[in-house]
Amino acid sequence: MLDIKNLNICYGKKQILNNVNLVFEDSSFNAILGVNGAGKTTLFKSILGLIKPASGEILVENKNIKDISIKQKAKLISYMPQILHTPFNYQVFDMVAFGLEPHTRIFGKIDKNKIFNILEMLNIYDLAYQGVQSLSGGQKALVLLARCILQDSKILLLDEPIAYLDIKNQKLLLNIISSLKKTIIINIHDPSLALDYATNIIAIKNQNILFQKNKDDVVLSDLEKLYEIDLNYHKSENMHFVKAI
Repeated sequence: MLDIKNLNICYGKKQILNNVNLVFEDSSFNAILGVNGAGKTTLFKSILGLIKPASGEILVENKNIKDISIKQKAKLISYMPQILHTPFNYQVFDMVAFGLEPHTRIFGKIDKNKIFNILEMLNIYDLAYQGVQSLSGGQKALVLLARCILQDSKILLLDEPIAYLDIKNQKLLLNIISSLKKTIIINIHDPSLALDYATNIIAIKNQNILFQKNKDDVVLSDLEKLYEIDLNYHKSENMHFVKAI
């Protein structure tokens, strides 16, 4: 379980997150909604221990994140950033294999079949020996997801993972992460997809948590308050449609 208590984050004198209290249960799928600059990525960096809070605490399995070693943290939390940045043109296979670092010693044995199986699952098997710097943004996103799956941590943070993906690969990525028995926390801009796939919806507005609800409890007024525009919102048994009027 991931438990965030009374979290306050500041950049200088500017408040970025204010008194955030959130609980993410084991094996839950959580989508975070909010306008640009709401603090979604900052929340992720806080969970990863990359930003020191002004106050409050983040607990993973009842341990404060600041007291967990880097290697142990990597076993607990994996992170898929918005963009793949690397100064070297690693082959896709090697980039994905980095996900094994928390679990192996230097020069430890690599299960190549496991890596190839993940690449095949994500339809990027044919890219295994291609340099990552030559890939499209969508292909890089799938490589990052492959690395996270191989890392096999209990909590998976995905920061706008579908931003560069076409409709087909959006569905592929979301279906795959939905099938993982992990605590999924995803920053996403499309409320329709958030409601289609996630179980819990968290909305951040003006540095505060506007709501944390089961998706079945989210109503039109919640979304209009979040985005401050009039919306069309329709839902059927398995699909949601949210669009600005």
